[in-house]
Amino acid sequence: MFVLCFTPDQLKNFVTIAYKVITADKKITPEEKKAFEVLISSYGFFNEEITKDKRSLDELLKVFDDNSSKTFCLLNLYILAYIDKDFSKEEEEMINNIAEKIGIKKETQEKIFRISQNMMKIFDEIDQVINTL
Repeated sequence: MFVLCFTPDQLKNFVTIAYKVITADKKITPEEKKAFEVLISSYGFFNEEITKDKRSLDELLKVFDDNSSKTFCLLNLYILAYIDKDFSKEEEEMINNIAEKIGIKKETQEKIFRISQNMMKIFDEIDQVINTL
């Protein structure tokens, strides 16, 4: 994940948004759970702090106010939603909604999605290398 470019407020809101995306389909796969737990523990968040956050999506997205943070927010959400190789319709709809709310054009969103898919292939290749050691 590429979260180092986020401000502290953007990071916290991203993690909360990420939780909303991975739970959009009412199931959390082991891969999603692991990625989420690594994300929150790496940055000092507590599970309850994120999972019980009642702020609306609109409110959470307000901090993504520049092109870089918008792009990395969407890219990271795609990676997280597809980490289990199952991009559910609910996850896709929520990410589409987020892209629209933060003002990302459809063609730019499609580019970001393609980048995320290429990155997932790279991550798979890295896993293959790790498994051969």
